[in-house]
Amino acid sequence: MGPFWPHVIQQCVDWLIPFGCGGLAGWTARTVRQLAALKTGMQDLLRAQLIQIHGSTVAVGRPVPVDLKEEADRVYQSYHALGGNGTGTRLHDEIMSAHVKDDNLMGGNQ
Repeated sequence: MGPFWPHVIQQCVDWLIPFGCGGLAGWTARTVRQLAALKTGMQDLLRAQLIQIHGSTVAVGRPVPVDLKEEADRVYQSYHALGGNGTGTRLHDEIMSAHVKDDNLMGGNQ
């Protein structure tokens, strides 16, 4: 019975290694697809936030409060870091160059 167990162990190893590698490859491919979907979804949400800020201020001729400009800048930095550009860049630039509204600059509500 001596040669029996090494043969069984070798058969198990020969079967488990390809099975494990195939499972790892499948898991990796699935994870890469999910991360790409998350990246695209996050870019879309960040761009939508820039569109909302732009639409409620610049597009209707209203000044942009400092805190909203800061928010738009943070949103844009994340959007750009994820590879977003184009429309988001144009919206960000217009928000940043819009007239500033800050009630605190004039000492209260004016």
